[in-house]
Amino acid sequence: MTVSLANVPNVCILLATYNGSEYLQEQLDTIHSQKGCRCTVFAQDDGSTDGTVEILSKNQVVIFPKTQTNLGPALNFFLLLKNIVESEIIKDFDFVAFSDQDDVWMSDKLLQAISELDKGFDCYSSSFFEYTKSENAWGGGRKINKSFELNSLSYLARSPGPGFTYVMTAASVQLVANDLTFQRIISEGRLAPLWHDWALFAFAFKLELRWKIDHKAKAYYRLHEKNHTGLLSLSNLIGRFRFVLCGDYIAEVRKIAHIRDDPIINCRINRLSIADKFFFISSVRQLRCKWSERLTLVILFLISTGARRDELP
Repeated sequence: MTVSLANVPNVCILLATYNGSEYLQEQLDTIHSQKGCRCTVFAQDDGSTDGTVEILSKNQVVIFPKTQTNLGPALNFFLLLKNIVESEIIKDFDFVAFSDQDDVWMSDKLLQAISELDKGFDCYSSSFFEYTKSENAWGGGRKINKSFELNSLSYLARSPGPGFTYVMTAASVQLVANDLTFQRIISEGRLAPLWHDWALFAFAFKLELRWKIDHKAKAYYRLHEKNHTGLLSLSNLIGRFRFVLCGDYIAEVRKIAHIRDDPIINCRINRLSIADKFFFISSVRQLRCKWSERLTLVILFLISTGARRDELP
């Protein structure tokens, strides 16, 4: 029996790379093995010097020419979004998915996401499995559940999963890329968030897009020392602790609030008066699920001060 390709969805895969040659080929292999859809990979490299670009070229990846380097993952992904929309490449696709350079996808990862999006959602993210190395062999580890009930403050202190689980409809991506705040982030680097996935979640709230968080896990997150936001090494854990205590985390929260553009929340998070702190502390159940994360947020709001003028968007 001949299977018609007329209704097979076209998926645009956005891949931001930087010195990822060690694991990149395996990631690309799992992308090209996806069932039930046609995938085209578009990459933006951030100045790799290790053969990453050569691997991309050998795998029929469309590489956008770099305009500058050392942008960081978030701006790299945002530039990819900008490029596929402004060039009208987006019109050839039904969905847009995001990929890291070092993870592993199950062959039905995109099919699972598309099946959920077809139920009336605009954006999708999911749980995932850890991918760890033991005795020189990589294998799947524990499942990290990212599902939670969405509420009006869900965007402010978390993302609904790592970016490599994200799949969005082409229409929703165009809405994000045409948003004035998104365009301002591209033009003014100081406004750029550190994490594209968290920022996209905030844009979805602003634009009233319907988001599905899937409890099913169809991908593996590789844990290694070079993770941009890894969970494995002691140095990464210490880095996260410092990130929270030195005020960088609350600065990111302010950027996310600016993206969402709720004037009341913006005012509260920038001012952080005693009344504002009480508001956020009393709302901590809406911000995070784990008690340890809630406790961390309570402490953070207690010790944080209002934004300086140079910190405001």
